[in-house]
Amino acid sequence: MSLNCHCYTCNVKYPTNAYISSNNEDEQNIIIQICKRIFEAIQHKHTSTEISYDGNIMLHRQIRNIIEVENFINKEFNQLFEDKILRKEMKKLPFGIWRIGFQWNEFDNDFLIKNILKISRKWCYNFIKYFQRIDDQKRKIGATNSYNPDKILLNNLKFYLLGFEYLIDYSWKSYDDDNCYEGNFIFASDSGIFIVVEAKWLNVKSENNYLIKSTLTNDVKDQSLKYKEKVSIEFNGKYVALIGATFTMDDDKATFDFIDHDEIIAKHIKEIHEFSTPRYDDEFNELDRFQTLTSQNNTTSVLQGTITKITAAAAVGYIIYRAFSRSSNSD
Repeated sequence: MSLNCHCYTCNVKYPTNAYISSNNEDEQNIIIQICKRIFEAIQHKHTSTEISYDGNIMLHRQIRNIIEVENFINKEFNQLFEDKILRKEMKKLPFGIWRIGFQWNEFDNDFLIKNILKISRKWCYNFIKYFQRIDDQKRKIGATNSYNPDKILLNNLKFYLLGFEYLIDYSWKSYDDDNCYEGNFIFASDSGIFIVVEAKWLNVKSENNYLIKSTLTNDVKDQSLKYKEKVSIEFNGKYVALIGATFTMDDDKATFDFIDHDEIIAKHIKEIHEFSTPRYDDEFNELDRFQTLTSQNNTTSVLQGTITKITAAAAVGYIIYRAFSRSSNSD
């Protein structure tokens, strides 16, 4: 296994006197490592990955040998093995090291991703409480001004990042005399999937609109990649997969794009998450009215359960525009 344990106990700080062992830290470590390796391989367009085990008692002393490791893996991934979607190969290397390899067919990626998301969701149950606590803290901090673009984006999260329910971190700043805005957002899902979003917004009233527009999309992807790398280090051990996206807006045109091959994971998040009680404010539900207006002009497309270049992002652009228009008029 990786030298770094991926269980909740080893990666989330909490008061010592509040700790109660779940007695499955070693199992959680194995599952999260396998899921993480599979997702990383798919993101890089690979069809195989592996983990290693040194044959010794694991960190939390709950799994003691290779037989227990193999039995547990077979139990949790049994259906994928039976359906021949995922294949396992175990090999003992010199010095007592075991290599546990996994292979699959690229054509089975969609089915594999859906099932790995369900497995990781099951084993991230205690991380979800951590995500909820961070989400509550971050949204309270951002609640001082309801008409800030970041606040509007957060309140409408469910419309364009379906399944990414928890706000983990964000920053937002203005420049060019408040004519332009840019920010970074990190959201998490119940399956432990993190998405980092690099957002840029250009005020329609900017006198330098043309000059700024020409550079608006040129560097946003590079910035998103750099931010994704930073998050991978800062939050290592707290996520199962890390994906990236960009959100750019100019006037009433907004674009939401995934980085590289990350969409293949993101598009399945909604399918395995069912929302019972929304965690979002209802202050800015202008989205429905906007969609009705634009559908009359035949300018919208249907959001069909996947997260692609989506109309909802344009709706957020409209909401931001309306918010700043009201703010300007009130002055």
